[in-house]
Amino acid sequence: MSNLRIKRRILGFPIYFDLGIDYTPKVPFEESINQVGASLEDIPSQMRALEVHIEATDANLETVSQDIVTTSERLHVINSSIADFAPLLDDYVRIVAETNAMIRQTRTELSRQLDTAKLVVTIAMAWIGSTQIAPLYLGCGLLASRRKRG
Repeated sequence: MSNLRIKRRILGFPIYFDLGIDYTPKVPFEESINQVGASLEDIPSQMRALEVHIEATDANLETVSQDIVTTSERLHVINSSIADFAPLLDDYVRIVAETNAMIRQTRTELSRQLDTAKLVVTIAMAWIGSTQIAPLYLGCGLLASRRKRG
């Protein structure tokens, strides 16, 4: 039970104060302290049993730390290799762009040259065709005179 209560008269005024809590624990304070102490008795032996696991964890953390350092070094090598490769990619892009421009220029020039070749062939065929008109005319005239004779 809580004993923190004030019930007095000060300067003729009645003053009454308490916490408003009735504290009646099932287990007395002394007994609960003894139970806490008894529950803590096994902790040192349990901590000693954990020593093997803590040492294994320490060794594993050392291995993980070394692995992280190795991975970091390898990532540094990969990063520098990529940095060395970047200018090569820039050169490749430049060469591809230049090649593409040269192909377009060649295609344009080739198209012009083919148009010129077509014109030359057409003029040559027209010339050859025009040279055949006179023999055809003479041949037709001979055939027509033969028909009249015959």
